Amino acid sequence: MKGFALVDLGQLDAAQVEYDAALKLAPHNSQVRAELGSLYNRQKDFAKALENYQRAEQDAEYSPPEAKTLDYVRAYHGLGYAYTELGQWDDADKMYRKALAIDSNDRHSLNELQYIQQHRKVRIAPAVQQP
Repeated sequence: MKGFALVDLGQLDAAQVEYDAALKLAPHNSQVRAELGSLYNRQKDFAKALENYQRAEQDAEYSPPEAKTLDYVRAYHGLGYAYTELGQWDDADKMYRKALAIDSNDRHSLNELQYIQQHRKVRIAPAVQQP
């Protein structure tokens, strides 16, 4: 919780120290791993964000039953965001669809899929030739 609060206060280095300490105590805690991924997304270090969200997805297997669904969806949202920022539309699409497979009412994923669809069209639109 302290790391989360520090992120909100913009103290990202201090938050990372808290997350690292929490992961030493509980190395397979999906929620903490996802929070660390979120911190890296804020810092635009998408390689580290992806690494941590992938670990969060793997570690969700060890989450308590009441948290498992949320932990998976949280990991997929984070992965989707990082892939979107990198312009890896197919990977981002896949992550949001995984989240929807768990929760078909996930508005966040539905909105992000619309965003991806709009930006794919822009990317593949033919270039206008100059005379």
